[in-house]
Amino acid sequence: MIGVFASTLTEHEFERLCNEARRIVADPEFDPPSLLDVARQIKSLRIREARNYWTAEMDALLGTATDDAIGKAIGKPGQTVADRRRALKIQAFERKWTAEEDAMLGTDTCRAIAEQLGRTRDAVKHRMRFLRRKTQIN
Repeated sequence: MIGVFASTLTEHEFERLCNEARRIVADPEFDPPSLLDVARQIKSLRIREARNYWTAEMDALLGTATDDAIGKAIGKPGQTVADRRRALKIQAFERKWTAEEDAMLGTDTCRAIAEQLGRTRDAVKHRMRFLRRKTQIN
């Protein structure tokens, strides 16, 4: 069991987790020092680190697609991706509207059009309002 867990870690990560295990066992408040409790502590530490771990490659993806799409690709929640993108001051991905998509607006319900276009209902409604205002100004 421990061998399988250890094989998924780099040598540096494994050494750090061993040091953490030694610290946990040496803590006077830790009574009794059972191996299962140490394993749970190590697993908890590993999960916390994995959630907060970002590589340069992951950062390079930010803003190139929707936060949810990037999150699915890298195994993180879309909200976590959005938080990281905002922290790095990277603009959100914005899919441009095509003339064909604009032509579909008003031909069916917002929900049906949104499903056909792969956009949200709100995005369709906002685009329709924008085009209405644009024609009223001109």
